[in-house]
Amino acid sequence: MLLLLLLVCEACFWAGPHSPALDLQADLQTLVGQVVPPGAEVAVLGLRDPSGKRTPLTRLLDGELASALIRAGVELELVEGDEAWKPEEGLPARYWDELQAPVLVVGQVQGDSSWTYLRLQALEREERRVLAARTLRLDGGSLSQRLKAAAPVAEEELSVQLHLLVLHEEGGFDRQVPLEEKGRLQAGDRLQLRFKTGTDCQVYSWLYSSAGQQQDLFSSQQVYKDRLQETSWLTLDQVNQVHTFYFVATPHLDEDKSALFDNLAELIRQGQVHDFAGVEKLDQVLGTYLSRYVEGQATIQVQRQQGAVGEEEKFILGDGTVLKNRPQLLKATGVLAQALSFEVQ
Repeated sequence: MLLLLLLVCEACFWAGPHSPALDLQADLQTLVGQVVPPGAEVAVLGLRDPSGKRTPLTRLLDGELASALIRAGVELELVEGDEAWKPEEGLPARYWDELQAPVLVVGQVQGDSSWTYLRLQALEREERRVLAARTLRLDGGSLSQRLKAAAPVAEEELSVQLHLLVLHEEGGFDRQVPLEEKGRLQAGDRLQLRFKTGTDCQVYSWLYSSAGQQQDLFSSQQVYKDRLQETSWLTLDQVNQVHTFYFVATPHLDEDKSALFDNLAELIRQGQVHDFAGVEKLDQVLGTYLSRYVEGQATIQVQRQQGAVGEEEKFILGDGTVLKNRPQLLKATGVLAQALSFEVQ
């Protein structure tokens, strides 16, 4: 295997700019600007510790690094898996041969209770050469506090029975219409969410439009198993846009989700999402954000395909309208994330 000397010398590796007060995202944005070519298409291989393994700290920094790369406007590909490798031993051959991105971003994290050093490198895939490399020194105590706050969830089996109900007014009467991936609804149609969970967990659901507008359907809160939850009816009045429905269930969620929505908005601002094009990038940002809750994963897979459905259920509304629907039966371990995109005209 071709040896790639990512660590030229210990002195070079561990020398670099430092940050005594932790402003992690700002520091990483500066680091990315020094290392990654502007507008490049990059594959991020995930940070490793000196033994070549991923740890809770490297996963925390992976998420922050992905956020900084998104803000830098790069085309981002996250490489999943926990394969161990040491920079001084060279990258495994499959990274060179199987990935399509012309630039590979790799890094190593080392430190103690006082300081943590993050060494980041951009590698040119075809010629297998180092384009740029920098080291950032971070306050170890502050990172330890961040790690405690971002402790991963238990590997718990989650299950949800999910109903997405849509009403279309026609001749003064409401008519139930189906909602499918890349489907089309009309301005004035109304949407409601009903669901049951198989375990006690936290649930958050929202719509995100191709114009960067967010509408909560179910505010982030604790729900209890086998209790039917329902949202208020939402009138779809943002026309000529594609809306993506997101549903997330996990044992716990951070109260502050501003980093998630900042990164989603950045994709819109950069023009990487337009109509149905690029919605998978929204999924990737969400998956990266949610990966902080599950140990050993660089990203959470956001599901879109229609899976199993349950027995038909009947709902009677206050005005006597009868709705019949078969719920989606969703399952996941640790974190459950479901998405569906549709157009409103």
